[in-house]
Amino acid sequence: QSLLRVIVIFAVIYLAVGSFVKYQMTGASGKDVIPHVGFWTEYPQLVMDGVTYSKLLIDGAMGKTSTARGFDDLSGGLDGSIRGASLGRGGGAGAFEAL
Repeated sequence: QSLLRVIVIFAVIYLAVGSFVKYQMTGASGKDVIPHVGFWTEYPQLVMDGVTYSKLLIDGAMGKTSTARGFDDLSGGLDGSIRGASLGRGGGAGAFEAL
């Protein structure tokens, strides 16, 4: 209960302070006043990609072949730069790279 309260308080402070700073510094208005609006609009797709990627890894570890979606169907970061990175074919910021 108290953990949830702390999370909500931090979220409200993040939105209030971030919106105020963005409005004062750039004169943003409307949806653009939300701090890191690009990340928050892409977040649901990033979560879905993470779930799909995890399913592919688990299926691969169990010897199954997944027909639902492959690595090429992952949209990746905000600019889609993760495509193929898990197979060692490049990638961008935040991409999974072979060690």
